[in-house]
Amino acid sequence: MKWLQSTTVMKKPGTRRFEILPDTSALGSRPSVVAAFCLILISAASVSAETFAVIAPEKTELSAQAADAFSSELGKRFKVLDRDLSEAAFRAFEFTSPFNLDLETARNVGAAIGSANFVLLKAGVQRRSRFGRGTYYESHVAVFVIDSATGRMTSFSISLREEDSERKAVETMIGSARSEAVLLVSNAGSKLSAGLPYDPPPELSGKENEIIRPPMPYSRIKPAYPEIADLLGIEATVDVDVAISGDGSVEKVDVIRWAGFGLEESVKEAIRTMRWRPAERDGEFLPMRVLLRYNFRDLEEDPENE
Repeated sequence: MKWLQSTTVMKKPGTRRFEILPDTSALGSRPSVVAAFCLILISAASVSAETFAVIAPEKTELSAQAADAFSSELGKRFKVLDRDLSEAAFRAFEFTSPFNLDLETARNVGAAIGSANFVLLKAGVQRRSRFGRGTYYESHVAVFVIDSATGRMTSFSISLREEDSERKAVETMIGSARSEAVLLVSNAGSKLSAGLPYDPPPELSGKENEIIRPPMPYSRIKPAYPEIADLLGIEATVDVDVAISGDGSVEKVDVIRWAGFGLEESVKEAIRTMRWRPAERDGEFLPMRVLLRYNFRDLEEDPENE
């Protein structure tokens, strides 16, 4: 698979707004958000049928507690597979970035687990401090829902809340996990499809001496680093398959490596904002699909695009 363009999107140094105190949790210190909220970033797809597996890739006690609470609530409506068996199948892949999978890998995970859908849950409690607020504790619960047949992320949601004590924050985290499961159940009535399995674009080919130029943007626009991703210290790669028409308009942006936290939406917005020169063959414009990669990283200096 050849990538037309690989772009690194970095966080701006010095933009973090909160002082971070030494962290006593297993997840390490990360910036926080200003207020409690629950943000739905992708509309939930149809999850009305079949089975779920709930997995907490981070090997922490808090994430396990949140996953247990989520599974218990989800199990009131759907069949949930044994968590130990599901996590054993997932960890056999030995992922370094378990929340940032491409479609083929996610399909393989779903096949190994044997569920129609699987949920990746990221949860924890972190100690924070900021001017005017003092020390407090922030809980977070992020839920990735994946369709096993296609590998696509059909929904993503995240809940963050602040409490004055660590004990209360843990209780809030567990409550948020249950609420996220209730939200997933409530969205099960929607009949949105997870989409068709991904079909990669064909290789460029032409007759002898025929010149084919792929689509190119007249000027590159880097996606914004979503605030929620920046504040939580999220680093990930988003891969997309972009269909450019013969007049240079963007017909479709298909995410083929997902990451959550608003990163896909930021990439799509940047691509649709750019003006594109269409593909060209022997002086004639034609529609073509191209593969683009965006690396969201926390770097001190802006590296050159590959």
